[in-house]
Amino acid sequence: DSVTMLPDSIRLDTTHITARRMETQRDSINRFTATGDVAMLRGDLAARCGESEYRRSDSMLVLRYSPIAWYEQSQITGDSIALFMADGTLRRMSVIRNAFSLSQSKPSDTSSVWPEGRFDQTKGKNIHLTFVNENPDSIRVEETAVSLYYLFDGNALNGVRRESGDLIIIRFIDGEAETIHTIGGVEGTYFP
Repeated sequence: DSVTMLPDSIRLDTTHITARRMETQRDSINRFTATGDVAMLRGDLAARCGESEYRRSDSMLVLRYSPIAWYEQSQITGDSIALFMADGTLRRMSVIRNAFSLSQSKPSDTSSVWPEGRFDQTKGKNIHLTFVNENPDSIRVEETAVSLYYLFDGNALNGVRRESGDLIIIRFIDGEAETIHTIGGVEGTYFP
């Protein structure tokens, strides 16, 4: 008959959206559309675009017209961005055409060292990201894929590596990049 909740135990599942116009279509898809200077914030995810459409039936959010998204320490742009949610958390992100990702470079996720002006970058026709427990699991960069990333020896900067190929696959363990595979037409340069 009485419920006691500690403030720390409450997790709000809220998305804040501002736009010039918002529409709701109550049909089998349950579509929510925002147009004109769209800005949104949900937990660690923030985005801006010209138009967004949330499809409740498949928990997919599509950002169009110059979309830009920020997730934790990363910035992502492309012609369109599709975000797939499950149980209130981000599970997949697909950046379609002119895909570009930028992340602050640091020795490890637990490191507090942030070398000034150093950003790991990937670009390609499309970028597909998967997440497990809100941490990156893999990144797949397709067609004319390019990756630029900084290398560290402990906490000391060791150089920068630029790779290109037909496909780049980056796998993560516990939120940290573990392997980078470049496939087809591979070219790479290391700068000490």
